[in-house]
Amino acid sequence: MNQVIAQLRREYWENPGHLFKVPFWLALIIILFSVVSMHSLFQHADVSMNVDVELDLPWKKDVEIKGQGGGESILDKLAHVQYIIYLIFTVVALINMVSYSLAALLTDRQDRSVLFFKSMPVSEWLVVATKLFVAVLAIPLMYWLAALFTTLVFSTLTVALGTTSLSLDAFSLWSAMDAMAVGATSFVYLLLAALWGLPLYSMLLLFSAWSKKHPLGNLLLLILLVWFIENLLLGQSYLLSGLGDYLEGFALQSLDGPSGQDNFSAAVLELFTRPGLYLGWLVAALSLTAAVYLRNRRFEI
Repeated sequence: MNQVIAQLRREYWENPGHLFKVPFWLALIIILFSVVSMHSLFQHADVSMNVDVELDLPWKKDVEIKGQGGGESILDKLAHVQYIIYLIFTVVALINMVSYSLAALLTDRQDRSVLFFKSMPVSEWLVVATKLFVAVLAIPLMYWLAALFTTLVFSTLTVALGTTSLSLDAFSLWSAMDAMAVGATSFVYLLLAALWGLPLYSMLLLFSAWSKKHPLGNLLLLILLVWFIENLLLGQSYLLSGLGDYLEGFALQSLDGPSGQDNFSAAVLELFTRPGLYLGWLVAALSLTAAVYLRNRRFEI
């Protein structure tokens, strides 16, 4: 257990930007933009609080606060902003996860600190497993916490403006927005995406263990070369189509309905009944084994 804690501390010391600084500053920037644009959010929207029809959103389908004049619902705007907030954090998190994975097993070889860490009584399996944990779970978890905090601050500011400037009922507006339900659904997505994405990030770690320098450029060059050869010889790119099919295979219909324990359980069952999940885990195991093999036989550059 002490070795695991030591490895996690090492990741914290070496990657404060990936884990804390970037999500913190991103949350601060989005909150500042939210404050600036809060007034325009309520413009051109009918804000009468009449419960009319069901709200068709991926994370909430209870009620919709719709204007009598047929104008755009204020909840439509608020829900859309919440979706955009989580989307921004997701995109930035994916960029950081990929960049971290590509550099994770290369940086200590470039600065030769790998020689010091190899003198410690820690197996390379633990080192590689810790970096995989950070890539697929720790980094997205920090971004999820930042997105949840940002959404709650945005919701609080919205309720404050709606009650003071527009005389809306604070409890009804807060309940209808239901920021916690959005956060719960996104958290389930995070956990299930970590299970589904294991082979992708394991292969990135393998590429990091194999590369001598510029892993991202080498990876893009390799993908371009494979794509060119496939199209030249076969007339079709099986690599890119297979990657697209794998990413599309993660779509979970069970999470498209209202958030709740039953939907979350159904999403877990839906994912674990897909053969692609276990095939991906096999690819992840082979990639990690190859990465450990390279780590045990490559020291400095």
